[in-house]
Amino acid sequence: MRSFSLLVALGLGGSAFAATRELSESTVPRLGAHLPQGNDAVEHLYGELGTWREIKDLSYTVNYYEIKPPLAEHPFDKGALLRIARDRHTTALDANRILLTDANRDGELDATSGGAAFMEHNAIGDGGDRKGWPFHQFWFDDNDFAQSLARAYARPLPWGLFDPGRPLRWSPVAGRPNYTPYPSAHKYVDQLALNGMHRLNTKNLPAALRDFRDAVTLLQAKYDDAEGRYHYPGLTSFYHLGLTKILAEWLLREARLSRGERAEILQHARSQHALLLTHQVRHRVSGARLGWKSGLKPTDLINTETTSASALALGAGALWTLEPEDFVANDYRLPEGRYVAEIEARPKSGPQATFFLRVRQATGTLRVQRFEVEGTPGQTKWQRFSIPFAQRRGRVPLKFDVGETANEAIEFGPLRIFAAK
Repeated sequence: MRSFSLLVALGLGGSAFAATRELSESTVPRLGAHLPQGNDAVEHLYGELGTWREIKDLSYTVNYYEIKPPLAEHPFDKGALLRIARDRHTTALDANRILLTDANRDGELDATSGGAAFMEHNAIGDGGDRKGWPFHQFWFDDNDFAQSLARAYARPLPWGLFDPGRPLRWSPVAGRPNYTPYPSAHKYVDQLALNGMHRLNTKNLPAALRDFRDAVTLLQAKYDDAEGRYHYPGLTSFYHLGLTKILAEWLLREARLSRGERAEILQHARSQHALLLTHQVRHRVSGARLGWKSGLKPTDLINTETTSASALALGAGALWTLEPEDFVANDYRLPEGRYVAEIEARPKSGPQATFFLRVRQATGTLRVQRFEVEGTPGQTKWQRFSIPFAQRRGRVPLKFDVGETANEAIEFGPLRIFAAK
């Protein structure tokens, strides 16, 4: 695992920087970290109000899902499990009949303590308020998904996982081959997104593109010309939005996309990105960013699955995705190597505007390039622009300047950093 950072500035000249971030590279393909919102959400999950806990006296008594044939030793009793898990650490068979810590696959716990993992939720809702009882339920399924989040953000991995020797729901996200596509996915956004990721992992771009289009159709995507973005009236779960955004970013890394397909997907990706940023829960007292609730209802709670999907979505496709507020205020470092810097931009009003992207260090400019952003009156679409650069003097701070020329009216999105191919 490599540690690295970047020093980034927005504007024409030098800046004062508040802090140096020491960052580690993701160890999961095509998933990276996002700053600051994604990183703040991960801090939340691993913090006091989050869902990461050192497991003590894990118990398996009853099942949440109805198992057929019934298990006499562990009967189906959802209500009992909800009561037990208010103040005790529990697990049970997940929807795929896999049990946390059961590496020998005998249907019983192999260990009851020995590490930390993610519980389902800590009863935290809007404003960081506690609403009801925590659910100290440690699912194999949730933790298999959250381990991709841990790898992308270089955090401790959950305890109790193992290879069950059969297909797993979250394998496409992690880049693993053990996955069976859902046969009736056209009815469900999450299944379409997971199937699409699997298609890309197996080099089937046309099928992945169909899955993406079917997913945004289920979300009832409607483009708003005045706002320059999509709305999704069919959205009920941010977990669905997160998975669709991951698929969008993976598609945008495909060189085989046509120009029209790339423009189509980018407008969705940018709209989904903005929605996720808008709906991240903030603490009503401190203002700290927390995670994402499962949905839009006032009673919905922040949970491990939804926050994992959302934080992964914000950083998908790049090593690092940096919002302007982050790359203005902080400095970072890179190891020696070849990279690509990519910025999102669009004119605030058509038809055309100009800006530059520059990579520099203390000894001078490494690379600078001028770009023209095209638009049409009343309709401005997002575009991405990139420049390659090399870091030849290891761990020397770099600065990334994004500037408008002649006070052009340009809206900038996040800066993405990739390893050059």
